[in-house]
This record gives sequence, C-alpha cells and structure tokens, in this order.
Amino acid sequence: MTAIIMLNQVNALFVISIMLSLLSVSTKAIVISHSIDRPTFAFNIMCVVTDVFNLFCTVSWLFLLPADGVNKFTTFLTSRPVTIFSLIWVYKEIALLGIVILTFVFFSVREGWHKLTSGQCIYSR
Repeated sequence: MTAIIMLNQVNALFVISIMLSLLSVSTKAIVISHSIDRPTFAFNIMCVVTDVFNLFCTVSWLFLLPADGVNKFTTFLTSRPVTIFSLIWVYKEIALLGIVILTFVFFSVREGWHKLTSGQCIYSR
C-alpha cells in the first residue's frame, strides 16, 4: 500500500501483495472468534474479516492524494497534502484517544481515592 501511495502507480504485484497480506491477517479471525455455536462462530469470523478490510480501506482513503483544485491541508503526522475530510478524521481520532486516556485516569484516581478514604488501603511496614 505504501508503494502505491508514494509512487502513485498500481501494478499486479502490488495488488497481489496487498490481497495476500489482508488474507493472512483475516485468517487470524479464526483464533479471535472462537465460539461453540457454529453460526455464531461464522458470524464472528465475518465480523473480524470485515473489520480488517474496513481498516485497510480507511487508511487508504486517509492518505489518498487530493485532486487538483481541491483545498490541500497537511497534518503534523505527515507532510503530504490531504483532504479536509482526512484532516478531520485524524484530529477526531486524536480527540477520542485523549478522551479515553482521561477517562481511564479519572476512574483510576477515583478508585484509588475511594480505597484510601474508606480504609481499604492499608500499608504495612
């Protein structure tokens, strides 16, 4: 995928390589989606395979070069020009990651404070 994006060329070798990589990662879905019920197992496999392909498509779309005449932006992650939608997506993901980290820190501190004030946290020397 990197070669296609950087060289802006597509040939059969690049496409076959990408398909083999996606197939290899997708076969790991068997391990992730273990279930006793066969229909549930098949559904879980298809969900993981779909997520792998969706992730690939999202990353491909994110680094797609904008067409001529379209406003071009750059992020601090890359110096390549990207579209406004890619820029919004990157900053949305950064904001969501920040929210997840802050939530984790808040509940960790809250749990520790609760244990400390309720007497559950006893230190012995």
